[in-house]
Amino acid sequence: MNTDKRLNKRYLQLIQQHSVPAQITGATHKPYDKKTVKAYTEALSRFLNNDNVRISALSQAMTQSIKTVSEQSVKRYLLVAHDWSKISIKHKNKHDTYAVSNKHNNIGYELQSSLLISDTTGLPIAPVAQNLHTAERVYSSYDEHLSKQETHLDELSKRINWIKEQGFHSAKQQIINIIDREGDSFYHLSQWATQGHLFLVRIRQNTGLLHRDVQSNAQTLARTLPYRFFKDIDYKGQKAQLYVAQINVILKRKVYAKNQAAQKAEPVAVKLVCAKVVCNGQSIEPWYLLTNADITAEEATQFYSYRWQIESHFKLLKSSGHHIEDWQQESGEAFFKRLLIVAQSCLNVWHLMRDDSPETREYCLFLMRLSGKATRRQSPITAPALLLGYLKLLAAKELLDEMTPDEIRAAVAQFTQKTKLCR
Repeated sequence: MNTDKRLNKRYLQLIQQHSVPAQITGATHKPYDKKTVKAYTEALSRFLNNDNVRISALSQAMTQSIKTVSEQSVKRYLLVAHDWSKISIKHKNKHDTYAVSNKHNNIGYELQSSLLISDTTGLPIAPVAQNLHTAERVYSSYDEHLSKQETHLDELSKRINWIKEQGFHSAKQQIINIIDREGDSFYHLSQWATQGHLFLVRIRQNTGLLHRDVQSNAQTLARTLPYRFFKDIDYKGQKAQLYVAQINVILKRKVYAKNQAAQKAEPVAVKLVCAKVVCNGQSIEPWYLLTNADITAEEATQFYSYRWQIESHFKLLKSSGHHIEDWQQESGEAFFKRLLIVAQSCLNVWHLMRDDSPETREYCLFLMRLSGKATRRQSPITAPALLLGYLKLLAAKELLDEMTPDEIRAAVAQFTQKTKLCR
């Protein structure tokens, strides 16, 4: 990370401390040793506000870690889910927050993130690129000179180019960029296709498409397609069936943008994939997906369903693990540096989840039991529960460093005896 051995050591310590869920106050994990929470918090603050700790160095360390694990986690396609999330800051000590939305005086930052996902397991690999949009500037893990005035999709175009250039995949593998309906932009889809990028984008039902020289839209075409059964699924706690259909179309629209480049956008040959759920005989409004990748309707539907991993990632950062909305850092730069440390800890936890060796799975299940968290049968191992289980394991280890087993038993017996007197 840095040529300074002292800073490198502190960096590794902070990754270790962020490998457990934060307390609701947002303070760093309090080990069971003789140092105080204040000492650990001050050490974190000194590190984050040290001018020698640069965002570029933290990002480079993350990039190197990703390269060691990404190729082994992918078979044919390296899936990259892109999304944006509002970070609501609940305290007043930050000078560079802004109104991220008009809802309930929502003040804070915006996090823009790209998450690598395995095409075989659907499990996350790492947050490969991140931006933090503040009132003053945009802090980025891949470009120090991003403009605040850039639109989401203009910035995303740069991010997609950068990810492809990093060599996270082998020559036999391809990157598929997965985006929700915010990516439904004719100009940008045309631009990405021209540059050789593969995409899988959810579009709106009224998105204009050309089929056999007849202008139509996604919803109208979907009603004419022959659907085939894909698989049984669980839909909101009920058994349901998933059906898919596909058709080759041309993405072509009139462009009214002032940007001359947008006006010259070329039509794109794509595949419209429709996926609908049938539950208790009732058909749910389908997904409308566009892709220029050479994949089946089943693969497109499965890959897009993996996009929820980036939503889970945001939840892990906010309410289910690290509580970033309660962090006390006073500047966006320090906040973003800490976010990059957390990203490294997420990579480590997800690497553990993807390891399907018997000994690793047994260890994960052991941490799950320690966590005390209840999970669904389909997802017996989750990242938040692993973090909590690891926290309890650290607590047990540090307690054993302080006390003998007999002393621990005596302390438990003493508590039991005291509580009996209060009954």
